[in-house]
Amino acid sequence: HQFQAGTKHMDHPVVVVRNAQGAMELLISGQEAHPYTLQGQDGWLISQAKLAQASRHKEIWPHIPDCRRIFSGLGPQEILEAAQQVHYRVSKLWLPLTNVRRWPNAKLEVPRYRMTLQTECFVPQWPEAPDGRVGGRLEKPVFSFHDDDGSLQASFIAKSASWQWDEEKQSGYWQLTSGALFYPTDLSSDDLVLKESSEWVDYMSTTDLTKLIQLKRVPDRRTAEQTKHIRFTAPINNLLMLLLGLPFILSRERNIKASAGLCLLTVGSFYCFIYICRYMGLPPMLAAWLPIFLFGSMAVIMLDAVKT
Repeated sequence: HQFQAGTKHMDHPVVVVRNAQGAMELLISGQEAHPYTLQGQDGWLISQAKLAQASRHKEIWPHIPDCRRIFSGLGPQEILEAAQQVHYRVSKLWLPLTNVRRWPNAKLEVPRYRMTLQTECFVPQWPEAPDGRVGGRLEKPVFSFHDDDGSLQASFIAKSASWQWDEEKQSGYWQLTSGALFYPTDLSSDDLVLKESSEWVDYMSTTDLTKLIQLKRVPDRRTAEQTKHIRFTAPINNLLMLLLGLPFILSRERNIKASAGLCLLTVGSFYCFIYICRYMGLPPMLAAWLPIFLFGSMAVIMLDAVKT
């Protein structure tokens, strides 16, 4: 749970993936994470990672996938049959399974596991005995898991994967070589550096702040929205302070000490009212703009009444 800003690495990351209703879908944990881009999507690559699913998914995933093994109903036999069907749709010729030597750029869906498999190449490995199980190897496979609406939740990537059989579980699995888990997110290392500060929202650009508010990724939405409005009202407030003080300086109907005192009192009242509005629990927009609406009219009237 420690982020190193210098190297942009995160030690022992834990990610809670929730659905649109806020319920936990997945729990991702791993040894180390660093920024990574997969297929145009930014995110974090986590080593020695595994997925723990919510209790309602236990029937969907009988075995938890991790960076070493991916259990699924999609083995070499099923891939060969899918390749056979693809060949038939293209050529209208039925290709015997034993004639399939390789399948480049293969992509297959596993609805039961809400998983998609993409690989640069599938190479079947035929057994020496006629009754043996068909094996296979995947080059640069990507096992992607999705939520109910099809959005990507996490992907396991590897240099290669080979099909193995677990006699104890009576199930096959893909043994990953140099496996890692990719978690897609727009939370960058720069955002984490900012969040280490107690006032990290103040350091964000208005565009990034607006994006986080829309994505509901700020701990205090009201404060974030108020901060965004204050960035627009702060220059106007400074101008109003000047306009509120000018009538007392320009007026010659009273002495300089009285004018200076009234000037400080008026400007000080405006300054205090600004912060009272911000901390009295008003809606963000009203808290930022109310002082301008009230004292702006006052400044116009006072300037119009000045007799020099």
